[in-house]
Amino acid sequence: MPDFPTGSDTTRRRPARIVVNDLMNVDNRWRALRTELAEVRVSDDVRRLEQEVAVQRRAKVTADQAAGDDETRLQRMRQDAAKLRARRRDDIKSLGAAVDGERRRDLTHDLAVAERRLQEVEEAIAAEAQTHRSGADADRARALEGAVVALDESRRSRDARERELSGQCESLKDHSAALRAELPSDLLRRYERSEKENGVGAATLTGSVCRACFMSLDRASLAEILRAPDDTPASCPECDTMLLPDPGSYTDFADQIHPAS
Repeated sequence: MPDFPTGSDTTRRRPARIVVNDLMNVDNRWRALRTELAEVRVSDDVRRLEQEVAVQRRAKVTADQAAGDDETRLQRMRQDAAKLRARRRDDIKSLGAAVDGERRRDLTHDLAVAERRLQEVEEAIAAEAQTHRSGADADRARALEGAVVALDESRRSRDARERELSGQCESLKDHSAALRAELPSDLLRRYERSEKENGVGAATLTGSVCRACFMSLDRASLAEILRAPDDTPASCPECDTMLLPDPGSYTDFADQIHPAS
């Protein structure tokens, strides 16, 4: 921010043109910071990370539900395996006691079926257990944790920047109020009327272009603006905003208006 006179420097009345110039710069800076502050408050980075966290949370919920279903299925398979082992034990025990040939054939067949089915169930249990050991759940948990950490950091950064900008804006508002109090009442009315109507109370004249409405002014209008005394800056004939000529951008033309004596 430009260095503006404060404190004891403002007790001596300064030319109105200088005060208006300082006020214009302070208010322009305030508007720029307000725009930046509005952008910070709706941070794209925070919004993107909030969406990422939401996606990761939905994925984890879905995965947890699926894991619960898998655990239920695994528990059923373990129960089936326990029943098949009991069935196999019973068949083996019965075979040891059976003497009837047909009974022994039935028991032998049932034992073979139980062992084959038990092998299938145990293979399915092993495959299901391997899936649980794959680390997919841990990966999802880490992804969610990382997204939450990134979101928290982004929010802290946004909040810190918001506090910084808010403080600067408040300081500029106070400075603007002090400068407005320094202006004569008629110039302050002109400044605030233009501020209300055009968004800026004063603007720079660069060459022949008004930086409030960006219209190019004719030579007669330029001459009137350049001849205006320091205590009564002229206004743009197009938008009625007070204009402060940019030093050096109209040197040749100014020499024609104010020829050397």
